[in-house]
Amino acid sequence: MKKIILLATILLIAGSVSAQTFLNSDRADLSGAGLPSVTFEAGAALSSTTGGTNFNTSGLAGFTAGFSFDLPVNTTLAIVPEILYSQKGYSANTPFGNFTLRSQFIDAPLLAKFHAGSRINFYVGPQVSYMIASSSKFSSGFSSAAQQNYDISGSNLLVDGVVGMGINISHTIELHARYAVDLQGRNTNGNSFVPAYRNQALQMGFGFKLN
Repeated sequence: MKKIILLATILLIAGSVSAQTFLNSDRADLSGAGLPSVTFEAGAALSSTTGGTNFNTSGLAGFTAGFSFDLPVNTTLAIVPEILYSQKGYSANTPFGNFTLRSQFIDAPLLAKFHAGSRINFYVGPQVSYMIASSSKFSSGFSSAAQQNYDISGSNLLVDGVVGMGINISHTIELHARYAVDLQGRNTNGNSFVPAYRNQALQMGFGFKLN
């Protein structure tokens, strides 16, 4: 969690400095407002968990990739449905050793995109996430009996909340950062070992307009 907060702070500072530099040096309209477009998205992600009492986890690196569809409503607002492949998970130190869970999701955000001037965009909206695969890794200290305590159950279909911002580098490239968090617990049959935690992820990447 501390790593995620630190990365978010650094990114926001860098984004603010970059945005101020852009706005002071070039007033050209790079937002593409009013023009429907298809964008290829790719980036890195740092995921962890939140909401679990006495369940301290470390961030796990992954990546995300997919496509977004920019559907303008007016010059300041667009609706952006997306379809993304994303990796999420966490690493946890337990009394039995280290436990790492890595999951693969298909994410389908439906975001409102607000143009704040020619270069800055803000995103907010819900996201449906479907887990297509998951794998657990235990250190050599785990016994078979202890591993059973870390079996995770529950629906593979989750609803998330997403917020983010983007900076238009050019007419075709946007640098963006997003934070996504589950709105319900992942492990519905939570126990004292693995509570009903929620996934959270900081995603940073680029969008490349294809038209």
